[in-house]
Amino acid sequence: MNNKILRNTVVFIVLVVISGWIGVLVDSVLTEQPKGDSLGMGIWLVLPMLAAIAITIFSKGNWSDIGFKPNFKGNVKWYLTAALIFPVVTAIVLIIGVITKWIDLSAFDIRPFILLFSSTLLINFIIDIFDGAPLHSYLTSQLLKIKF
Repeated sequence: MNNKILRNTVVFIVLVVISGWIGVLVDSVLTEQPKGDSLGMGIWLVLPMLAAIAITIFSKGNWSDIGFKPNFKGNVKWYLTAALIFPVVTAIVLIIGVITKWIDLSAFDIRPFILLFSSTLLINFIIDIFDGAPLHSYLTSQLLKIKF
């Protein structure tokens, strides 16, 4: 087992746990923030990615471990499925709402809907990169290297 990989993995895990507590500390000091969109949540979301990048830079690690390499070959159907889930679920909810008369679309204007829909999709895409890449790509690849 490579001691450098084990050390980097432990450092990453400790930094991820600490980032959560830093976020809690920031939120406890800055109490006038919206629930779920606080500075502490942002810190908790961004610090693991920054930690993975910093560890990779300082240890001269493999950049493919960060997880920014899409694997389209043989997986196009899964990328397509992931891209379509959000709009399809939204359409289904709207259709059910109109059929059951829980939603009134008589004053519906498509332009604000498209703006809101696309901005929400973009924001969630960015958040999911910061949420998924450090833990599912970086940490997983490191744990596999140490056969854990």
